[in-house]
Amino acid sequence: MSYPLDRQKIAPYSAAIDIRFSYLGEDDIDAYLRFRSHSNADVIARRLRAGLTCVASWFGKDIVDAGWMATGSAYVPYMKRHLLIDQGDVYTFDSWTAPGFRGRGIHAARSTFAGIQNQADGFKRSISLVAFENYSAWFLLTYAGLETLGCYHYLRTPLRGFYWEKPETGRTLPSLVANPARRSRNTPATRQRLAFDRKS
Repeated sequence: MSYPLDRQKIAPYSAAIDIRFSYLGEDDIDAYLRFRSHSNADVIARRLRAGLTCVASWFGKDIVDAGWMATGSAYVPYMKRHLLIDQGDVYTFDSWTAPGFRGRGIHAARSTFAGIQNQADGFKRSISLVAFENYSAWFLLTYAGLETLGCYHYLRTPLRGFYWEKPETGRTLPSLVANPARRSRNTPATRQRLAFDRKS
């Protein structure tokens, strides 16, 4: 799915409770692990060192919602392939809201905050993947203005997997490859340092 960042003005959205947003730093990993206890500290640290960014929603001293973003390329475990992200696109993934804080508009407020920052950083489009069986998420994202570009398919078998894709008519899907053909363009020294202290 995709959301155009260059064709519209994104209006700020307020959650039902007092939330602040910031880009996750290595000093925040412990807080992230309290928020998502099944996460691995080394994986989170590697993501940050590789230049991936995470917008965290804070309620007091606790993270209650977060979502990740990448440019260049990103590994998609669900498909066992790497997504090649075109110049001007930002890939959003691994979004999660703590169960006790759902239904309060926090995800929408954080997504709006990230979208405004991505526009300011010059991105033209936000892209995301939704599991085929997760119809409710697809419906909500469609209602929020995202457009379906097509479907990726991966059939798992004991010896190997079979992969194919089906774009919507007139649409083009970003490439999913077994081995990335180009190096990631994530730029931690630039983007994170500029954006980390932004709060709303």
